[in-house]
Amino acid sequence: MINNRDIKEYSTVDIWIRKVCGSKETERNYLLRIEKFCKHYKINPDELIKKWKTVRHDWTERQKFIDEWSEKVEDYYALSDSTPLSKLTEISPIKSFFRSHRIPIEVRTQKHPHVTYHNRDIKKSELRRILDHSELRDRTFFLMMAESGLRPSTLVQLKYRDIREYYENNEVPMKIRIRTDPNKFKDKESWTKAYKGWFFKRGQEREFSIVGEHQLFYAMELIKQSYGLAGK
Repeated sequence: MINNRDIKEYSTVDIWIRKVCGSKETERNYLLRIEKFCKHYKINPDELIKKWKTVRHDWTERQKFIDEWSEKVEDYYALSDSTPLSKLTEISPIKSFFRSHRIPIEVRTQKHPHVTYHNRDIKKSELRRILDHSELRDRTFFLMMAESGLRPSTLVQLKYRDIREYYENNEVPMKIRIRTDPNKFKDKESWTKAYKGWFFKRGQEREFSIVGEHQLFYAMELIKQSYGLAGK
């Protein structure tokens, strides 16, 4: 049974963490999850691995051990109240611990986990709670996503050169990039300019900026043409 020792004080856990964790944040998350698992089943991780080493060369006992712990990890996964993706995140370190010690457990999980998206904007109070529990780098990302609407995959590709012109001129425009059909696209105001495409695989990429509310109506006309192409 696990006692009040720090989970990392168990040699089997310490060896595992040294093998698989590349950052302090990953280490912290893995330790929390393996500790929760050990407490749930009231097991001492060192004793668990010691038992494995005594049975692994006896085919019958080895298979009993593997079946027992495969079922226990599956049950742990199934009984979790977390969302499908969070459940996978919870058992990933547990599977890693067994795999690190060459215990070939087989755990059946949901094949196509899904995320339930809530059809509403995040509230300021909710954003504040996120920021209060975030480190500096993460806080910067969350603020930029909230203010700009950028997706994480787009934000991580942002470079200083993308904003240099406006930043150094103390301007705060909205830059929009759309996919267009060069044979049908119409821009009577000549707002857009062709961009060397990397964002879209099909059509021509064009870009324009909005610096005031008076431009919104025409901007929507341009964006609608982009949606027309995307809908084909």
